[in-house]
Formats: sequence, C-alpha cells, structure tokens
Amino acid sequence: MKKFLDILKIIGVVLLLAVLSFAGFKIYQYFNRVAPEQEGKFSFASGTMPVDKNFYVISGEITGAPTGIIRQERAQKGTFLALGDLMYGTLAGDKTGGKVILRFKLTNYSGDPGISAAAKELFDYAVSHPGTEFFAKFVDTKANMVMPGDRFEAVCRLQAEAVGAVSDSDALRPVGITYELDLCKLRTARVQVVE
Repeated sequence: MKKFLDILKIIGVVLLLAVLSFAGFKIYQYFNRVAPEQEGKFSFASGTMPVDKNFYVISGEITGAPTGIIRQERAQKGTFLALGDLMYGTLAGDKTGGKVILRFKLTNYSGDPGISAAAKELFDYAVSHPGTEFFAKFVDTKANMVMPGDRFEAVCRLQAEAVGAVSDSDALRPVGITYELDLCKLRTARVQVVE
C-alpha cells in the first residue's frame, strides 16, 4: 500500500508540474501579445496580436517610386539676441513625420536575435519565387529620396495587423492576421545606384 501511495505522489507532482508549466506558458503568451488595432467603428471582442520582437536587416533593389504621407509636425523656429555689434541666436529646422512606402525586390535578409516563423515564411517565399516584390513602410524621411534601381539596406520590424472587425462580437482568429514590414529605417544615408 505504501508503494501505491508513493506512486500516486509522484503522479501528483508530475501533474502539478505540467499544469504549472502550461500556466507559465500561457502567462508568457499573454504578456508577449497585444490587442489588435481598431479600424472603423467596431472592435474585436477577443483575441490578441502576436508580437515579433526581432529586428530584420533587409537588402533590396527599389522597383518603384517612393510613396507616402509626410507632414510638418513642428514649424521652423529661432531666437536671437543682439547687443550692439554682437548677435547670438539659435535656429531649429522644421520637424516632419509620416511614413514612406517602398516597393523593392529582396536580395538578402537576416534577423537579430532570430527569425520568427512568420518572417521565415514571408522571406523564404521571395527566395523560392524569383520576381516577388515587397512593400515596406519606412519612418525614415530619407526613404523619399531613393529612386527605382537603387540598392539599399534597411532595418525593419515585422508587424502583425488584424483585418478589421465587422461587428463588436467578432473574435480575432489567426486567419485574420496579416504581417508587414514596418517601422523601417535606412541603415545609412547612401544607396548604390545601378546604372
């Protein structure tokens, strides 16, 4: 009988460890996901968005003219003080913001610290299907200056986005999540011009 009780204790400990591991994994998932953005007047009743915390270094060749919305967020301003022949002052240029969308053919990519399953699927498709072109959203206003044929290198994030809800009772499902390269910045202020 004592041996039977010892076996029951071991089974109980194993089950307890399994439950705690599962609960810990669910807590980890909860804190590494975000609620989907709301588009339109409806919102999702349930569901969270996956968060890819990797940085992606991409290289490519521009195939289309840059498009985007750039707006002035702060006007140029300055202050000056003159005392006789001496003049002191400061001048700050205007501040612009917005996003630029670039269309390009991917030539190389890497992830830091790794590559998520969603990114691997996206990038591997381009490798296995020559001629595939990408769109990426740049928060770097220098991206306005690239021209078709330029070769560039940038750092981006892979961002999940939800297809909009059509009622307040919608539940977000994996099929309603899309991925895009976003928050990109050119790595340097130079591009390679292809002649």
